[in-house]
Amino acid sequence: MNINWFDLFDQAGNYWQACSELKLPLFFEEIPLSDSTNDYISFKYKGDEMRMVLANNKPFFVPLTRKEFLQFLIARGRQALKTDQDALETSHKSKATITKLMATENEGDKAYSASTLKSIDRDIEQWQKNIQQQEIEIQTCQSLLNTMPAQEAAAPARMDYNKKSNSQQFGALDQLVPVGRREGVMLMKINPDYYNKSPQAPVAQLITLYYVWPTVGFAHDTDYLQQKTIDIFSQLDYHQLKESMK
Repeated sequence: MNINWFDLFDQAGNYWQACSELKLPLFFEEIPLSDSTNDYISFKYKGDEMRMVLANNKPFFVPLTRKEFLQFLIARGRQALKTDQDALETSHKSKATITKLMATENEGDKAYSASTLKSIDRDIEQWQKNIQQQEIEIQTCQSLLNTMPAQEAAAPARMDYNKKSNSQQFGALDQLVPVGRREGVMLMKINPDYYNKSPQAPVAQLITLYYVWPTVGFAHDTDYLQQKTIDIFSQLDYHQLKESMK
């Protein structure tokens, strides 16, 4: 049982690592609720049942907006661009160092260095192409963000992962479902306005309960202790837990 805790979402879904590296708020694919009442919401977390008792009358999960998703793509694209720019700079330095050393090398060593320079030149050419393409894609995405109508910018971001794209960093633009359509997977985030931060706010505003069995094959061979734990989990007085936070 955890109180006021949601770190368990820190590695949820396909975006957690990029969000962590970019120091952006985490978002993830919509978590389907397996049960929902006035006292708790229930869903599967890594295959195990979890329940959240919410003290505040606000949703704990809210949709990620299309604007926020485009901002994420731009930040991720700029990070990739910086990586390639650094690689290009390193290649130029390596080329300059080898070129300088060739002036003092014998013929055998010069032949090897010349071969290395050709390889570096190919790398430089590829880095330059990558950088040019990334700059174009970043600008395209930024222009799309700048001209996006307010209603569209605030609409939920939904992804159709079945659509393919040749772009590594901005392929998700092709997977973004048009506004108003319901196919694909909605992207969600933890509601930043969920917690009541006023001086009168209760200390506990969220209780998370879940159980995990390390035993392989549990689903096929439940023992008495495991079944008793499940019964306790299911039969807790969740209304009383909710009231205790007021």
